[in-house]
Amino acid sequence: MPKKKDEFLNEPGNWVQKLHTRSWEMELLIVGFALLVLLKVPDYLTRQIDLWGSHSSNDLMISVIPLAFMVVVGTHIMKFNLIVHLLLRGYWIGVIGLNSVYPDGINFESLPFSPRFRDFLIQKIQNLQESALSIDRICSGVFAFTFLLIFMFISVGLFFVAFAIVMLFLFLLISWLPIEDDGPVLMTTLLMVGVPYFSAGLLMAINFLSLGWLRKIEAKWFSNLFFHISRLFRLITFSFLYESIYYTLISNISKRVIGIIILVYVVVINLYWLVNYNEAIFNPRQSTRSEFKLSSIYYANKNQDVNVITVPTIQSDVIRDKHIELFIPYDVADSDSILNKYPEIKTFRERGFSQGFGLVFGTSDTTELTFGAKADASTSDLQGTLSCLSDFYVVAINDSVYRDLKYFFYEHPNQQEPGVFAYISTAGLSHGNNLLTIGKHLKYRTPKAQRNDTHYIPFWLE
Repeated sequence: MPKKKDEFLNEPGNWVQKLHTRSWEMELLIVGFALLVLLKVPDYLTRQIDLWGSHSSNDLMISVIPLAFMVVVGTHIMKFNLIVHLLLRGYWIGVIGLNSVYPDGINFESLPFSPRFRDFLIQKIQNLQESALSIDRICSGVFAFTFLLIFMFISVGLFFVAFAIVMLFLFLLISWLPIEDDGPVLMTTLLMVGVPYFSAGLLMAINFLSLGWLRKIEAKWFSNLFFHISRLFRLITFSFLYESIYYTLISNISKRVIGIIILVYVVVINLYWLVNYNEAIFNPRQSTRSEFKLSSIYYANKNQDVNVITVPTIQSDVIRDKHIELFIPYDVADSDSILNKYPEIKTFRERGFSQGFGLVFGTSDTTELTFGAKADASTSDLQGTLSCLSDFYVVAINDSVYRDLKYFFYEHPNQQEPGVFAYISTAGLSHGNNLLTIGKHLKYRTPKAQRNDTHYIPFWLE
């Protein structure tokens, strides 16, 4: 006796049954749209990662950046899956078209093969209809698995977003308490919340990758604990949206096949990150800084494709003007060094999270309405901070050190990168090759550390 569900699907004109038989059309439509989106996502995420990394030196904030790189890798995996699906669907359409032309399939009688080869081919080769059905099942499986990966990466992102939201709320709550030194309190809170949260998340990851192995443990204390953990993370990560896909795949596909697929993905990801091939054995690494290397990132006329400006720049590698326009971006990692070296320096805002709200009506400063903390800087404060920065940065051309440069605060039009700007006169410089060096007035443990923190900008003066 057929089940009620089967009777429902077999009703004439049932729209669900029509979707079952023509799902490939929707698959191709969604795959085409998804590929267009995924082709743009990695570049956008990379730009955002560079921008985020240049604006934060906090360990908690920087620790989230590798997660964004994981999303970039995930998009490449998804693109690969969708391209495979598209190729298989194209092959499937070709098989169906060929079957409509030759419905009888292979005519073995017209092939002058020996009986041994003919019998082998008859036994091993599927007819076109069987091939079309097999390819259709594979395409549907690849399509579902791809979107399972998409939802999985979304869940991973939601996992860390939830943790960041909770920690942000707790940090703001602690910042409002009358505590002089809140560093130990923040660290204790981070450990008390982070260790249990990430331990539970690790259990969920092990259960997911092991295809539900932890759910098989019958110990009552562990079963009850893991049941509540699963329910909590089911809501946090929105895993209920794709549970049906996950359990359908692991309950109908061989565990060995799934294990091989996971192993292939792990190997490919590791090869993507760890394996490099290079035959340019006489060219230094891209990150190498030396007075003997010319890098386009230092010149405004050559670095239009740079996402975020993180190194000092001048207007061109060939200087035809009577001055050099030097921009030094503010490196947030230097904040502690500057504060330690110049205790009297004025800071214009509190470091870390802040809250406030502002409205500006028109263009006049008198029409600005602000709620929350607002830092005001006097002329003496601005001048004092610039004086400290002018001593902190060591600028030299060839063998001459410039200690009397007049700096201005500046936000670069590329991504509004904050920094300082100065004009350097070319009077007295020899025509031809010159070397601009930008260092920092710090004590370094090794000469290599100092060289890695120094920028060398060769230029030609006409």
